[in-house]
Amino acid sequence: MPQVAYTKLVPQYGLEFDVTLGFQFYTRNNATDYQNAPLMTLDAMGLKKFSNGLGIGLVLGTVQQLGNDSGPTADRLNGFVGHDLSIGPIVTFDTKLNGKTPLLATLRWVPNVQSTNRLKSTRSFQATAILAF
Repeated sequence: MPQVAYTKLVPQYGLEFDVTLGFQFYTRNNATDYQNAPLMTLDAMGLKKFSNGLGIGLVLGTVQQLGNDSGPTADRLNGFVGHDLSIGPIVTFDTKLNGKTPLLATLRWVPNVQSTNRLKSTRSFQATAILAF
C-alpha cells in the first residue's frame, strides 16, 4: 500500500493542512477465484489550532476503484466497481501533562455521504490519544 503525504503548517494562523494519497493492490484469492481491482485513496484535513490546545477542522476522504474486479462472481456483478466519499469534523486537544509530557487527543466523525459497492458508514467515530515519553 504505497502512500505519499504532504503537510503544510501555517503557525502564524494556527493552521494545518494534510493530504495523503495512497494505492492498494491485491492478489487473486485462489479459494474464491476473485481478484480485487486496485484502489486509490485520498484523504485531506484542514485544522485550526487555538492557543489553549484545542483544534477544530474538517476531514474529507474518498476511495476510488481503478477498474473492475475479476472472476466468475465479479463478472456476474458487472465488475463490482466501488467508490465512496466521506466528510466530517475533527476535534483535537494538544497539551503537556505535568508541564512536560506531550499528550495529543483526537476525535473524528467522518460519515459516508456517497457510497457505491462499499460499506456505508455513518455511525463510526475514531478516538485516539498519543502520549509521548
